[in-house]
Parts: sequence; C-alpha cells; structure tokens
Amino acid sequence: MSSNWKKDAFHAMNDVKSTQKSMEEKFQRTYKVVMIRHGESTWNQENKFCGWFDAGLSEKGVDEAKAGGKALKKDGYLFDVAHTSMLKRAQTTLEIALGQTGQQNLVTQKTWRLNERHYGGLTGMNKAETAEKHGEEQVKIWRRSFDIPPPPMEGGHPYHEKITKDPRYANEPSQEEFPKFESLKLTIERTLPYWDNVIVPQIKSGKKILIAAHGNSLRGVVKHLDNLTNEQIMALNLPTGIPFVYTLDANMKPIKSMEFLGDEETVRKAIESVAAQGKAKKKEKCATKIGINGFGRIGRLVLRASLQKGAQVVAINDPFVDLDYMVYMFKHDSTHFGFHRSGTKVSKSSSGDLIVGDQTIKVFCCKDPKDIPWAAAGAEYVVESTGVFTTTSAASAHLNGGAKKV
Repeated sequence: MSSNWKKDAFHAMNDVKSTQKSMEEKFQRTYKVVMIRHGESTWNQENKFCGWFDAGLSEKGVDEAKAGGKALKKDGYLFDVAHTSMLKRAQTTLEIALGQTGQQNLVTQKTWRLNERHYGGLTGMNKAETAEKHGEEQVKIWRRSFDIPPPPMEGGHPYHEKITKDPRYANEPSQEEFPKFESLKLTIERTLPYWDNVIVPQIKSGKKILIAAHGNSLRGVVKHLDNLTNEQIMALNLPTGIPFVYTLDANMKPIKSMEFLGDEETVRKAIESVAAQGKAKKKEKCATKIGINGFGRIGRLVLRASLQKGAQVVAINDPFVDLDYMVYMFKHDSTHFGFHRSGTKVSKSSSGDLIVGDQTIKVFCCKDPKDIPWAAAGAEYVVESTGVFTTTSAASAHLNGGAKKV
C-alpha cells in the first residue's frame, strides 16, 4: 500500500466536497429576466385590432416607454442583451427605455417569434364597433380564448399585401409558417421555441436579459413560467410600458413572479385600461348591485365571481371578520392570489370601505340579518354566504334591510 494513501484520500475527499459545493451553488443560483410590453400604439389609441400591422407609438406610448425606462434606471437595472419583435412599436419602446438607462447601443436581437398575435381578418377593425356588431362575448372569444382563432386574413384584405410582402419577412417566417390568423395557443407555439432555444441559454450563461414585446407574445411566456391554466391566462392583462421582473431558479422556475416596476396606482389603472378595450361603448347596461352576507371562503368566491362577471358589489356584512382581515384574506387567500396578481388593487379607504379595483364596497358587522342596511348601500340582491341563514324564513330577514331578492 502506498505510504501516501492518507494524502490521496484527503485530496479525493476535498475533490468531492468541491464538486458538492459547486453543485449546491449551481442550484442555489438565481436569475432575473425583465419584460416590458410596448407603449400604447396609434392603433391602441384608436382601439383597433393591430396584430402584425406595423403601427407606431402614440404620444402617450412614448411617455409610457420613457416612464418604463426611468423605472428601470431607478431600480438600477442594466442589461447584456435585449430581445424584441420585428414591429416598430416594440423596437421603439425598447430604444426609448434603454435611452433612459444609458444603454442606447445595447446588443439587440429581433425576431418574428416575439411578434404580436396575428389577428387575421380582424386586423384594422375597431374593437368597440366589432363588439357592437358581433357582441362583446364573441370579441372576447376572438381576443382572449386560448385556442379559437379569429377569421383568417385573406388575399382581399386591405392590409394583406402590406404585411405579407413586407421585406423584413423576406427570410423568415417561411411561407408555411407565415400566419393568416393566430389564437393565443398558436402564438405560444411559435414564441416558446425562441424562449427555450435562445433566451434561456443566455439567461443560464449569466446574461442579464430585457425583452420588449407584445401583450400576447409576453402572455405566452408568462403562462409557461407560471404554469397558468388556459382560463387564468385569458384573464391576465399586461399593462403597456410598465416593466415587470421574474426571478428564476436554476431550473428556470419562478421564485418571484411578475414584480411590476412602478407605483401601484399607475399599474392598476394601466391594467384596467387594457381590460376595457374590447367593450362596446354603446348600449351599456346598469350593473347588478349585490350585497354579500358572510366573507368566509364562499363570500370571497362570490365577490371574485361578481367582479369578473361585471356585477357591482356594494356591501359586505360579516360580524366576525374586520376590514383589515378582509383586505388581507382577499389578497393572500391562495384561491384569489392570481386575481390580485393580475393588477387589481385591494385596499381599504380612510372611511372604512373595502376597495377592490374601481369598486368601493361598504362594510357592515351586523349579527342579525334584519339589521343590515342593504337599501342604504344600494344592494338589490343579497347573496347569503354564511351557511347559517339557510331556510326561507331566516334568509328572508334580509328583506327587512331593503334587499329585493336573496
């Protein structure tokens, strides 16, 4: 036996420890990637389906891009590589934002795979007028359904030649890849290969990445990262011109998701503006005014469903849940966390009301249903969510407070 066996064993043990340490550091390593949806375009401003039409930024869009760049600078973000689409509204947003950080000459890769979803035959149509003609539900299906595409863009379409003959697409996509329309599913299918094959290797190599793209191409990346359902991604609205950050682990799984850079009020208003684009401007109906008795799990589900369906919740009664806890639970209950993360503000007012999005909700703490002042709050329908007043006679006590139906 060699007289140096102890020394050899010692070195071998150190090699193992070094390897283990290297592996631990690898798996403890985190990465950040920043994304920004382009600022408002001239066609966003005119409420038109834009897709692959090359609309420029509006004045507001330029201001949004500047504000996004200032937010990046404020938080000290600098980048090694940027990625953007072939469309100038995304490219200009990137240029303006980088100008604010002093990185005007940053290496930038441009690809059609980050283009906006192709809206096919809807391209150039006004969204509100389309909603009036075909109904808001149909427009919502065309805009936000996961796998139902809009009508195709045929040869006679006014923008067909302008898009298909654009010299920037001379090399790619191929004729077979060039879309006539896209659902979100199809958009993701052509966006994710670029994420997986180009962007992810750069992130893993340690490069700091900024992606400036579009609502739907970015929603595809978000769906992939956060493993969102089709329904969840349909409800997600990304504001224009506001950067957001993902912190990823070594497996490219989110440690922190979608942290917006900017003040909360600006983010909330921007998301609400995006959500309102496909709604008809005429023939607006008065929202049903609802009161909720009980703010446990059922009551919170009723509030969430009411808001998503366009109803107006005017009052909540619960003698056992105070206002601070209402705010906390609606924000952090796992059932509703995705709803809050979509940008909807949940807070309380100085006068003791619950604020969710743009709705101000009166809060009562009466134990007896007949004492709840539903009429004073304007509630027409009361949803009994406590699981206590379940008989007709018990639930009818709400009528004493002015409710029309329970």
